[in-house]
Amino acid sequence: MPNTDDFKKNAGDAAQQAKEKAGKLAHDNRDKFAGVLGKLTSKIDEKTQGKYHDKLEKAQDAALKGADKLAEQRPDAGDGEAPTPPAPGQTPPPGV
Repeated sequence: MPNTDDFKKNAGDAAQQAKEKAGKLAHDNRDKFAGVLGKLTSKIDEKTQGKYHDKLEKAQDAALKGADKLAEQRPDAGDGEAPTPPAPGQTPPPGV
């Protein structure tokens, strides 16, 4: 019969590895994400004739901040590397 403590440890290790991998992907692909998100936001804004422009901007900012926060979870986040600059037209995340 499997030991529940071993299961918890293995599950915790797997969750940590997934978080670190997601952080690395978020960091390495931030420009792609920001570009696709910008295109998507612009297309929705165009289709809705600007009706939801402010809400779309807020959602875009929140998504980029979330990606930046996730990128901070990567294992090499504290290596002295300069933070990724914000996409054009975006405000930098807090602390940058």
